[in-house]
Amino acid sequence: MRDQLDHSCGYSGATGLRDARDAVARHYRSKGLDTVRSCDIYLGNGVSELAPLSLHALLDPHDQVLIPAPDYPMWTASIVMAGGRPVHYPCDEASDWCPDPADIARRVCQKSGSVP
Repeated sequence: MRDQLDHSCGYSGATGLRDARDAVARHYRSKGLDTVRSCDIYLGNGVSELAPLSLHALLDPHDQVLIPAPDYPMWTASIVMAGGRPVHYPCDEASDWCPDPADIARRVCQKSGSVP
């Protein structure tokens, strides 16, 4: 590592290291996803970086996102910061942490900005 410091940079590009993105694309192409290209891949330092990035790219103002409760607080915060509205559905120990599909279906609504 010390020998490579002169040839390295403290930051990678915003989409991640090119060699790593190429490897991810090759992996998915080997699984039959022939249209995956390196330029389609974004790599980051985990969910705390990639969740907000993805939500900012995908959400329109007031879009609703179904999310389990309890949740990882970063999920709810990322949705709100991206202009969306988290819609929580319960997952509890009594149901072995499995959500109720009928309850989730009731929470799905048209893109109108209102929660059912």
